[in-house]
Amino acid sequence: MPANLDSEFSAKLIEDKEKFDLAVAIEIIEHLENPFQFVRECSKILKKNGLLLLTSPNVESVFSRILFLMTGRLYSFGAFETVRPAHITPIFYWKLDLMLEEAGFEITKETFESVVHLPTANFKVRAASFFARIVSPFVGGKKGAEGRIVLARLK
Repeated sequence: MPANLDSEFSAKLIEDKEKFDLAVAIEIIEHLENPFQFVRECSKILKKNGLLLLTSPNVESVFSRILFLMTGRLYSFGAFETVRPAHITPIFYWKLDLMLEEAGFEITKETFESVVHLPTANFKVRAASFFARIVSPFVGGKKGAEGRIVLARLK
């Protein structure tokens, strides 16, 4: 039976067993109604100094910002991408940093992954991708590429 990741799932995973050294959550957190609860539960299943590897669409990338200006929706949160069970919670930098800090984590490494937009992508996606490459050097803030990858250590 799969665990409900919006609930208190940690007790079901570890029961009387030893905690884990590593938890991996690849493209999960943006699907959850309560990502704060999820991160807290991840902290409960990890040993001290255990690692959490977490990935999420980077809704603050230049591409996402331009796509938002063109469509009113963030990258990976388009009309068809948000039909349940899909992307329902955009994860902004400050929000993920706050979630991790409140759960007792510190970020040890952060990197980004670029998404290749195929020629078959719709016009707005191709146009946003084109403009993002042009304006990216002039845009401030933490922007990275389309996919955010975070490695956090439980203090």
